[in-house]
Amino acid sequence: MSMIFSSTAQSCKGYAFSSNKIFRACNDLPYLNSYLHWNYDSSSNKLQIAYRHTGITSSRWVSWAINPTSTGMAGSQALVAFQQTDGTMRAYTSPISSYQTSLQEGKLSFDVSDLSATLASKEIIIFATIGTFKQEHYC
Repeated sequence: MSMIFSSTAQSCKGYAFSSNKIFRACNDLPYLNSYLHWNYDSSSNKLQIAYRHTGITSSRWVSWAINPTSTGMAGSQALVAFQQTDGTMRAYTSPISSYQTSLQEGKLSFDVSDLSATLASKEIIIFATIGTFKQEHYC
C-alpha cells in the first residue's frame, strides 16, 4: 500500500507570493511544515528571506532562528511573528541566550531590516533582510 501525504507533495519551488516578491532560491523544510526562500546580494552582503510556516491552526505565532556561532539553541538569533488580539501581525527580533527563553524582544548580533509578517490561508510568512554578522560580538 502506498500513501502520499500532501505535506510531502508540496515544494517551495514555483511558490507565488501574493506580494509579488520573487526569491531565486529556496529549501523545503518538511519536518517543520516550512519553507525558506531567499535572495543573496553579494555586492551588499545582504540576505533577503521569506520563512513560510504552513498548517497554522490554533497557534498564531512562529519563529525562525539561526545560530551564527554554534549548533545549539543558546546563541540563536530569532525572527518571531505572531497575530495580535486585533488580528494584525507583529514581527520582532529575539536573541536566545538560554534554553529557558521566552522570546523577549531584543537586538540581534546582525542587522535586520524590512521585518514584517503575514497570515493568510493557515500560513504565516516572516519577511526580513539580514545584514552582515557583527564579528565584534564573538571576539
